[in-house]
Amino acid sequence: MISMSQEEIIANTKTVVQGLEALKNENCSILSGLLQSLKMVKETSKGDVNTRLMEEKASIVKKSIESIELGLNEAHVSRDSNSSVSELTDHCRCCCRS
Repeated sequence: MISMSQEEIIANTKTVVQGLEALKNENCSILSGLLQSLKMVKETSKGDVNTRLMEEKASIVKKSIESIELGLNEAHVSRDSNSSVSELTDHCRCCCRS
């Protein structure tokens, strides 16, 4: 296992957060397009297979967005706790020097 410094962990977490935010934005865009298409399909047809498939796809994308948001929340907590540990470590070093 490779050991990483607090700074490396924080930097990597920031990279992960950026990737997850981009993925979330992409999924939100996909969901928006699906919902617009679904609205038009519902206006022109009555509960056919296309409507059900589009509703299922929208549901899958919504669940994906929820999972991404969960990952973002966990990454933020990890980043914040690592940042706090880093600050405490620095504070302890200063106290030990005194």
